[in-house]
Amino acid sequence: MANDKSSEKINKESVSQVSNNLEASRVVNNLRNGLNSVRKYIARTGDQGLTSLNESSSRNPDFITSKRNEELANKVSIFYGYTVGPPRTLNSVEKLEVNSKYNVAKSKTSDLRYVRFYSNNTPCQAFPQICKYPENSPQRLVLENMYPEALVDFGKLGTSDLSSGQIIEIEYLDKKNNLLPIVVSVLTDSSAVIDVNKPLSDSFSTSTAAGKPSQSIKNMFSKDQLRNVAELSNEQKFTGKDRDLDKIKHFVIHDTVSTTSEEAINQIKSKGYGIHYVVSKSGTLITTGEWKERLGHAGAYNSTSIGVEVVNPAYVSNLGGDTTWNDSLIKPAPWAWTEDYRNTKTFIVPTEKQMETVWNLCQIVTSPETGMKIPLEFIGLDKQQNAFVMTGRNPYSKLDKSKPGILAHSYLNHGDGAATALYCFLRSTGMPPEESRLKMKFLLKPDNLIRKSATGSRDGSSYKYTEYYANLDLLKMGRS
Repeated sequence: MANDKSSEKINKESVSQVSNNLEASRVVNNLRNGLNSVRKYIARTGDQGLTSLNESSSRNPDFITSKRNEELANKVSIFYGYTVGPPRTLNSVEKLEVNSKYNVAKSKTSDLRYVRFYSNNTPCQAFPQICKYPENSPQRLVLENMYPEALVDFGKLGTSDLSSGQIIEIEYLDKKNNLLPIVVSVLTDSSAVIDVNKPLSDSFSTSTAAGKPSQSIKNMFSKDQLRNVAELSNEQKFTGKDRDLDKIKHFVIHDTVSTTSEEAINQIKSKGYGIHYVVSKSGTLITTGEWKERLGHAGAYNSTSIGVEVVNPAYVSNLGGDTTWNDSLIKPAPWAWTEDYRNTKTFIVPTEKQMETVWNLCQIVTSPETGMKIPLEFIGLDKQQNAFVMTGRNPYSKLDKSKPGILAHSYLNHGDGAATALYCFLRSTGMPPEESRLKMKFLLKPDNLIRKSATGSRDGSSYKYTEYYANLDLLKMGRS
C-alpha cells in the first residue's frame, strides 16, 4: 500500500512537472517568436531605415498618415521646453525599441541619446517645475525621474552635447496622444539656457534693448501659438514714434468686435489706431507692433502703455453660426456694454484658451527683465471692498492714471476687456485655468454682482450711474 501511495505521488509530481515544462516551453516559444518578429522587422527596415528622427516624423505611417489622425491637422506639433539634467546613452533594449517605434536605421542609433525635459502646454504640465524643491531633496530626485524623456539625434542637431536648462524644440511623433517626443532643434543664442532653479517667468534674457520680447517668451507658448511682427506683411504691422521702455507702466486689455484677426487688424487700421498684440480666435499670439513704439489704442494711456486686442464677436448677431464662443455667452450682462445698450441681451467674452494666452502675456510684459515698469498688479482690484470692477458702460470711478499695472479698456468708458482682466487676476492668485474660468462666470452672474452708485461727467455735465463689481468675498478670497 505504501508503495502504491509513493508511486501515485511520483506520478502526480511528474504530471505537474510535465505541465510546468509545457507552460515554460510555450512562454519560451512565444518569446522566441516575438524576438524573431523584431529581428525580421529590423532586417526589413535596417537597410532602408531613416537617417534622422526628423524624417521619421514625416514618413511613419502609424503616426502621420493614419486616417485616425486627420483631425490633428490643426493641432500644435512643435513645443518649446528646456532640458532637465544631462542626456544619457541608450541601452541595448532601448536601441531595439528605437528601431521599431521610431523607424530609425539600426546603424544610426549610436548618435541617439535620451534627455529629460520640461515643457508647458504638454503632459509635463501635470508635474510642478523642479525649482519648487531644493537640489538633492527627495522630492526633487523623485520629480526629476518622473519627467518624460525625448530622443535626441546629435548627428543631426549640429551639437555634441546638451546642458541642463538648454532651450529645445520638441515634437511628438504620436501627436494624438502626445507620445514619442523627439528634439528637433536646440536654440543657440545667448539666452538659450535658463536657470532650472527659477520659475520660467523669472528666466528672461536681458537682451531687450530694441524693445522686443526676449527669447524666453517661447517658454510660455508653443511654437504655433507665436507669430512675430517680422513675419507679418506691412499691411498687418503697426508703427509709431519711439519711446523709452522705462516709461511704459500700463498693460491694457481690449476685445475686438470681430471674428478673425485679419478683420480686427483691418478695423484698427481703418480707424487710424494701433496695437502691439492680437490674440486670434484659436489663441495664437500675434505680435503686431514693437514695445518701444507708441501706438494709439487707449487714449491718455497711449504713451505709457502697450495693448492687446483679443478677437471676440462681442454680440450674438456677429457669430454667423460660429460655435467657437458657445461657452463664452454671458446673459444677462448688466455690467457690459451689450448690443441693445440696455444690458438685457447676451454679451460674449473670449474663450478660455484666448484668456490663458493673455494671462501668459501678462506674466511676460510684467517681467522686470523687459526694461518696462509694468507691475503684475491689477488696477481693477478694489482691496478695500475685496471686489474687482466690471464696469463696461461708464468709466471706472476710482481710476488713477498714476497707478501702474494691468487694466481693461472698459475702465476708460469703453465696453471691452473687463472679463479677461478678471480671469487674469484669478490666475494670478494661483488658481488653475479651468477653475479660474468657472469662478469668473460664477462671479458675473447678476445676483453675485456688487452695485455701487457713482458719478461721472460728460460734455461738462455730471450724471449718476451704477458701477458693477465682482464680489471676491464669494470665493472666500482674503483682502491682502
